[in-house]
Amino acid sequence: MTLKELSAACGLSVSTVSKALNGYSDVNEETRRIVKEKAAQLGYNPNAAARGLRSGKTYTLGVLYADDSESGLTHSYFSPILQAFRMGAEARGYDITFISQRTSTGSTILEHCRSRKFDGVCIVCCHFEDPQVQELLRSEIPLVTVDYLFQERSCVRSDNRQGMELLMQNILAMGHKKIGYVHGAEKSVSTARVKCYRKAMIDAGLDIPDGYLIESEYHNPARTRHQVRKMLELPEPPTCILMPDDYAALGGIEAIREKGLRIP
Repeated sequence: MTLKELSAACGLSVSTVSKALNGYSDVNEETRRIVKEKAAQLGYNPNAAARGLRSGKTYTLGVLYADDSESGLTHSYFSPILQAFRMGAEARGYDITFISQRTSTGSTILEHCRSRKFDGVCIVCCHFEDPQVQELLRSEIPLVTVDYLFQERSCVRSDNRQGMELLMQNILAMGHKKIGYVHGAEKSVSTARVKCYRKAMIDAGLDIPDGYLIESEYHNPARTRHQVRKMLELPEPPTCILMPDDYAALGGIEAIREKGLRIP
């Protein structure tokens, strides 16, 4: 079944049928419904290669995803983001492909993306300082990053500054003066959060004693448990402790309860 044959079966021009199948706004909904129903009835499947030649696109998007904790698609934060990205891409007729950071040919990430002719790339949870990632960011390929700002690139990001400001305002309003922070590993997200924590403490006229600001890892309960234990062994332990994320906090909560302390 070709597009021309489908057009004849619908009694419409090839141009109208093509526009109806591809979601153009100048085709009314009734015509679109008729075309799609007839296509399904006759088993019409558009030729992806021909579609790509006409449009100059491959209708494939790359996803560069690297998770230090190696939790893959079970990651509590990034899994929903990737799922939403997949659904959004598929709703617009695109496939997604995960990009390997280690190609068998020894090519760079950028060379790999060019060879696959991706129409765009989404970069999630990567080491953005990696020279190969930086090369990709500076390339001509359309990109969107998650939680990392780079020049004029599109970015979807959390408001880490406002989030930490609101969190610290709430903690200070509760009367806490000894506030510790077990922060995530060094990344742009961590830098923004730590900076706002320091500023809030200084503005409140509070000291940050040695041992009150220590690094753990995101999504790592065991490491966070260890660091919270160290914090609670201080001569004057904090009365409030910030954790890297909800999942890592599970380890910190265990350490607090081991000390016989309550978490109101």
